[in-house]
Amino acid sequence: MSEKETQTEQVVPGGSVAGPSYDVLAVKSNYGCIKEGSHSHHGLNYPDSFLADTFSKQRAHMIDERKRRNRLSRAIQTLQGLMPQMDAVGKQKKGPCKAITVERAIDYIIALQWEVERLRKASSATTQDAGVLFDLDSTSNNAANC
Repeated sequence: MSEKETQTEQVVPGGSVAGPSYDVLAVKSNYGCIKEGSHSHHGLNYPDSFLADTFSKQRAHMIDERKRRNRLSRAIQTLQGLMPQMDAVGKQKKGPCKAITVERAIDYIIALQWEVERLRKASSATTQDAGVLFDLDSTSNNAANC
């Protein structure tokens, strides 16, 4: 080994090689080095097609992720507008966080389900009472006709 190589690369405990390039790669990922354009300085050589494909995938992922976040935000805002107790909160400059909105929506939906069940039971009881009254009326009319 030359003097220069001896100064830049040293063997550390465990038998691995240490030096300026290895220190950078220990802190940054290969992708980080590719992104800033210093990958070839650290011995990372990739074909141009690989680099273009990597950045294309990253860009596509960023766009898809932004669309997903925007869609989620619109859905949360719609949810806030649909719930009466959150309508006033939503009109403030900054409404509650998304987790609180979802938790309140769950509570609201559960309360609505209980209300629907209560109304169903009340309706069926009223229908049964009306049926009994109808039977009594028809029985009394038949008795009067005899």
